[in-house]
Amino acid sequence: MDDVFEWKDDFVTGNQQIDNEHKQLFQQVNELYDMFSDTKKYHKQISEKVINLKTVLIKHLYEENELFEKYNISEKEAHLKAHDEIIKTINDLENYNLSSLIVALLLCDVIINYFLEHFPKYDKKYIPELNEKMSIKH
Repeated sequence: MDDVFEWKDDFVTGNQQIDNEHKQLFQQVNELYDMFSDTKKYHKQISEKVINLKTVLIKHLYEENELFEKYNISEKEAHLKAHDEIIKTINDLENYNLSSLIVALLLCDVIINYFLEHFPKYDKKYIPELNEKMSIKH
């Protein structure tokens, strides 16, 4: 099956760690969409993939937060607040009595919106500063 969520050069930050984590998120969203083709067959795997995808995304956001704190990125508060809102949205999915399929679709939506809305508004703006500060301190 073709990828629903395609990696584009526009998403490249130049920071290998962040780019690899972003690519991993793309891959996992696409794997989840592939499983949607037969939800009865993949029901258990969908639930497992959702847990894994949530873990990967939250870990990624916390790691970005740590980098922003460590390198004292300008206007980091807005970026950190946006990450907190994404994490809250993801964690709130557990508060509703939803099927694993609905949770999976909502989680994919959160990740896709991360790249279509959060990434250009925040990451693209601050990554050059982060990359510069990281190269100076290494």
